Amino acid sequence: MDASSSRRALASVAEASGTRTDVHVVPNVTTQEAEYRENLHRTPDVDYDLQKTKTTMWAPAFLVIYGCVMPLLLIKYYVIPYQTALGQLLPDGTVDLSTGESILAMLTAPVYIILALIVAKVVWARYSRPPAEDHAKPLPS
Repeated sequence: MDASSSRRALASVAEASGTRTDVHVVPNVTTQEAEYRENLHRTPDVDYDLQKTKTTMWAPAFLVIYGCVMPLLLIKYYVIPYQTALGQLLPDGTVDLSTGESILAMLTAPVYIILALIVAKVVWARYSRPPAEDHAKPLPS
């Protein structure tokens, strides 16, 4: 099955289902253009600096600390006063963790901790290891 017949088959299925019939065709890319695009995704050799990378890794560390401390602060200074004012504290005086404000306060921890792990992984992977001999070819002029 050649490309034009597969496009016609796809278009007929799309028409039958009532969806759009315009099909995006990928243009031909030369080898030089493909190499250029690949080089755009490589970290330049001058950006590899282990000391600067370690300094940058403080940001995800602070995100983890923030993610651990913020739920406690939100519960103490927001949830408890809020539930006290509304009379929603449990009979023994503890916080009702099934309410929206309690859930919101507790969900800040996984959001910031997961964000920190993603940042740490990306920064460490892209900037910590020394450049390989053939890592980044010079970009064509």
